[in-house]
Amino acid sequence: YSGVYASLDKISSGSRPIWVKLDSARKSNHTELAVIYKKQLDSMKTEYEKFQSDYISSHPTSPVSVELIMDNSYMNNPERLESWINMLDPSLKNSDRVMKISHKVEVMKKVAVGQTAPDFEQNDSTSTKVRLSSHFGKYLLIDFWASWCGPCRGENPNVVTAYERFHKKGFDIISVSLDEDRKKWLGAVKKDNLTWTQVSDLQGWTNEVAKIYGIYAIPDNFLLDKNGTILARGLRDADLTEKLEELLGK
Repeated sequence: YSGVYASLDKISSGSRPIWVKLDSARKSNHTELAVIYKKQLDSMKTEYEKFQSDYISSHPTSPVSVELIMDNSYMNNPERLESWINMLDPSLKNSDRVMKISHKVEVMKKVAVGQTAPDFEQNDSTSTKVRLSSHFGKYLLIDFWASWCGPCRGENPNVVTAYERFHKKGFDIISVSLDEDRKKWLGAVKKDNLTWTQVSDLQGWTNEVAKIYGIYAIPDNFLLDKNGTILARGLRDADLTEKLEELLGK
């Protein structure tokens, strides 16, 4: 057990200094360097996932294989999760823990890239019902966040910048808050200058939209085309800007 995780730690520890270099290159607008560092990180990610896949494949009856799948259950890649689950011995595949991940995989398939985004309706900050499909016709970001989520609040300035830069070119946002306290939710909206449509049912992690979209960690988002087809998921920081530049121009 410890040996498996030691091997994974060895791979992941090598990626940390490269993340620092990538962040520095992006902030300094050194595009060519950023591309190099991104390729290095992608290569390490591939190595990390291959190690896990090889282990699960060769140890289908091991509880460690289940733990590896559980550790990766947050990943937005239903095909890979499903392939790992299918490698398991039936005695493990049919356990309660793995069955829960299998259910999650089915939810994730419905919101995978290339699928039509499931329509929904939820109240905005003035208690007026907002329907997702009424916003089709522009490139649209469904942004999941909460006032109590530190990484979300840290990401908000990037989202604000993207909105201000691309809104007039045909980009819009609907933010779905996983808050429970209305006052804290709206206070954060005002403080972070989130001027686009905000919705929430104030049910926290049991938010109906979050359940439909398989949200298990925030921040998270889905970028839709003008017809409501999902183009990308989990675009953060420079990745969101780069994707919008690709779609709408610099």
